[in-house]
Amino acid sequence: DCVYLGDGSGALPWSSDIWIHDSVCTGNGRMGIAIVAARHFTIERNSFSAIAYHVIDIEPNHQSPVEGASYVMIRSNTVHGALKERLVSMDGWGPIDHVTITANMMSGGALIIAARPFAGSGYRISGLVITNNTGTQSEHGSIMDFVANDSLTVTGNRQPISSGSLTSVSNSTNVHISGNVN
Repeated sequence: DCVYLGDGSGALPWSSDIWIHDSVCTGNGRMGIAIVAARHFTIERNSFSAIAYHVIDIEPNHQSPVEGASYVMIRSNTVHGALKERLVSMDGWGPIDHVTITANMMSGGALIIAARPFAGSGYRISGLVITNNTGTQSEHGSIMDFVANDSLTVTGNRQPISSGSLTSVSNSTNVHISGNVN
């Protein structure tokens, strides 16, 4: 990973008050930024290219003690080229809440985002806002996939789609999707 936040064992307190900005991550071996146990952090104005897996992976690994992510801002980053997997992936065995993904540019890629806690984990993702992001590569199928989300907002995003839909939503409440351009 270019940056890894959290100890990966659940034994240490969460990292907090982190600002990752104005950096370049290219040709890494796994994630651009991996978040395992962190709160109150911002990822902004970074440039990513040739990422081996997810650009940003929010994935609590352990249930006890609980890892997770809270109050995350992913803003004004640029990803160059097609994705191997996702722009942002949110899953795992812990709480994920108050995540904002805004004003990011996929130059030659698509806004592929997934927010799905692991089945059987008992967790739900809450307070997810995805707004004003731009993807330039046409895709097919559901570009953004949401399962077990509460208070989900997806507005003002631009993403060409050859077939399918921008979003797929299931088992979620208080969902607002509007003003997106396909």
